[in-house]
Amino acid sequence: MNKKLGDLKQVRQAHVAQQVSIEETQASLEDMLNVVISTTHNVHSTVRTSHGDLQTIRDSIRHIEEDLAFNRKVLEQDALTGALNRQGLDHLLLREVKRAQRIDGRLTAAIIDLDDFKLINDRFTHLVGDQVLIHVTNLTKAVLRESDVLVRYGGEEFLLLLVDTDVRGASYVIDRLKLVAGRTPYIHHNQRIEVRFSAGIAQLKDDENGRALLLRADEALYRAKQSGRGKTEIAD
Repeated sequence: MNKKLGDLKQVRQAHVAQQVSIEETQASLEDMLNVVISTTHNVHSTVRTSHGDLQTIRDSIRHIEEDLAFNRKVLEQDALTGALNRQGLDHLLLREVKRAQRIDGRLTAAIIDLDDFKLINDRFTHLVGDQVLIHVTNLTKAVLRESDVLVRYGGEEFLLLLVDTDVRGASYVIDRLKLVAGRTPYIHHNQRIEVRFSAGIAQLKDDENGRALLLRADEALYRAKQSGRGKTEIAD
């Protein structure tokens, strides 16, 4: 393109000096005009192709991000119950603790442990025990708000992470869950399998992290189990 611009300047100078005929000047101009049109077309095609390539790259990145998000969700989800697993809890707990401490400090953890769950496995097999865990998961999700989090914390232990909730609100949730579970036993071959559990509750303190919160809830659960089961204890 730069060369043709230089040629155009020379043709103009020759025309002004009347060194070439009008026909020769016109022919030279037509030749250069064709080159300019062709070059412009090539540039336009290149830009259009580059735009298409960028769109393809953008779409590929979006698909990769969606795949990563899906895979992360699968990795952080308990395969049996669909509740969050311990790996998923690690990421979520840090975020919720920071949010609570930044706003009002109200974050409460409640850990429940199914009473005599081993007897269910021994009497009805582990397959039935798995169905009971799924049953408890569904009952708990029905009681929780959308903003609350349910985690399968252990074999027959579940963690309820209750946002914007104090111990009084958490106690209400646990009492309601006990009521729902009592009214909705798991039915296996026309046999009622009663679901009962003990619970420990702890509210986040100003100066503690998520792990300390869960430790206090776990200690409260231990006291509840030791006091006769079916009980609820609140951490100091």
